[in-house]
Amino acid sequence: MSDYGSDDDLLDDVDADELLSAGSKRVNPVHNNVQQPSKRVKQTSTYDDIARSILKREFGYDDFRHEQAAAIRAILNGENTLAVFPTGAGKSLCYQIPAIAFEELDAAGLTERQSKTAAISSGITIVVSPLIALMKDQVDALQRRGIPAACLDSTKTSDEQKSINASIREEAFKTKDDKFPRLLKFLKDHDGPTLVYVTTQKQAEGLADDLSKSRHSVACFHAGLSTEQKTQTQDAFMAGKVRIVVATIAFGMGIDKADIRNILHYDIASTVEEYSQQVGRAGRDGKPSFCMLFICRDDFWLRENFVRGDLPSRQSLQNLLEDVFLHEPTSKLPGGGDVIKLNQLSLGKKHDVRASPLAIILATIELRFGLIRAITPEYSDYQFEAGPGYDAHVKRDESPETKAIVNHCKKGRRWYSIDINAVAKLTGQLRADILRKLNEFNDTGLIRLKASGVLNRYKVLKTLPSTPKQIGVITDKLHAEMEDRETDAMKRFQAVCDLLTDSRCFAQALTRYFGMELPNGKPQCGHCTYCLRGKPVVLPPKPKPSVDMSGIRDILAACDVRDDPRFLARIAFGIKSPRVAALKLDRTNVFGSMQGHEFESLLREFTKACESAGFNPNAKFG
Repeated sequence: MSDYGSDDDLLDDVDADELLSAGSKRVNPVHNNVQQPSKRVKQTSTYDDIARSILKREFGYDDFRHEQAAAIRAILNGENTLAVFPTGAGKSLCYQIPAIAFEELDAAGLTERQSKTAAISSGITIVVSPLIALMKDQVDALQRRGIPAACLDSTKTSDEQKSINASIREEAFKTKDDKFPRLLKFLKDHDGPTLVYVTTQKQAEGLADDLSKSRHSVACFHAGLSTEQKTQTQDAFMAGKVRIVVATIAFGMGIDKADIRNILHYDIASTVEEYSQQVGRAGRDGKPSFCMLFICRDDFWLRENFVRGDLPSRQSLQNLLEDVFLHEPTSKLPGGGDVIKLNQLSLGKKHDVRASPLAIILATIELRFGLIRAITPEYSDYQFEAGPGYDAHVKRDESPETKAIVNHCKKGRRWYSIDINAVAKLTGQLRADILRKLNEFNDTGLIRLKASGVLNRYKVLKTLPSTPKQIGVITDKLHAEMEDRETDAMKRFQAVCDLLTDSRCFAQALTRYFGMELPNGKPQCGHCTYCLRGKPVVLPPKPKPSVDMSGIRDILAACDVRDDPRFLARIAFGIKSPRVAALKLDRTNVFGSMQGHEFESLLREFTKACESAGFNPNAKFG
């Protein structure tokens, strides 16, 4: 993520007031003037002077752009601030500069708390980031500038985490077949660092392999790679050792590389926002860059596949909620309150709900209905490999926790396994004490410990619904929201198609989507496909085949499920789900055999088939 501007033709030189008013049409900046313990004494000119001094001294820029100054001023005034900026507009500076400025403000006596005690520190700034790659890139950039910073994430060893925590306490840190030949020609004609975006992990690996065979310097990047592999790819690309990265959406956030010359979308983006964010990474050094997108109707199926796969049937959702609400509490918190433990992987498989929508369902139960609250998860399964000193140590260690571990762990060929929950019940020892002992062994090198089978834990906040009718009320509300979300996702994808095939300058269409205009009032950019050709991109008409009833019958013959029409439609359309995988239907000839049909048409036909077998789609619970 660039610390300063994008130098993108679409967003550079946009008037700050225009940007702010445009943003208010979609998401209004929010300033919550709640008094904070360290409330700043408002001295706007002094704050601006200090912020600009830091901007010049630490980052080498002469002045702020867009609404950076306003956002920083609000933060320094002690206001809770929400800032929504376009890609490349400089969001990072909005928290990096205040992090540095607080100490200078305190030193200058410009805070209320400073007047109370001169010994109090300026504290630290915590940035919560969605991606490890983003954190790494920003920390590296800050450290290169001599600004103390650290990244605390799940890849750090126990010793590394302890070192960082100690430093914090010590205040050390502040058309499909035609696409590939066209891609090869583009890469031949356009030099420089290049990002190629695809949709799936399999596509990323396959396309990178094909480009490598064509003697291109290329690597792939997706969420399924190990942290080490992802770090190596990112570092190689940043250093110029790899020219091309073929990546899913997982790559790009936090990449502060100014000289990216080319951005290619091998598949169509899912939303206009996603597309805008990705192309905004090109040409941040102000030099000409090129963006190309391959639009092919054959690829639309994949996008619809992702959308349609996230909505469970109403019956599946009802069954899932009954499983959650009628789940017997497994423990109590020390301060009181029942706790339920859920294995989300097992829950999703049992009720045919994908991981992402399942997480949203549980979050909605927590945030909207206020019935439960997520607390620290735990692992159900532990394994450890004994080191050279393990046997001798456990013979000397007379603690009850060590005895419980030694007496109840099961030895395999190489690894010991232990069910901590079962051992705690058998021995009367606290689960936390047994786990603490295992971690102690691991930290001192006596064993190598690994955990699996994560259990999500939830504190029960209110009396949970206990009858099918009570649960059905929540089911109806949740399912209606999920249906709306599916409809909205399809509309947002259609907005991408409409924008790309519009009868006007592409850059103008993109900026107007966000409520803005091209710089200097220009009517068109002069270099997009529409401007160069003088006519829009025209897709072949969408085929609307009549439903192949023989295909419907083939699927009904291959699968005896009659309680879920959507499940059958997924099989026909080629959408994977936990239940599809469990029944191994994705390995049959009927899986995806009707992907050329409209999903809604398939759903109607399978609803009729299920109704004839006794299924009632309008049944009410209780």
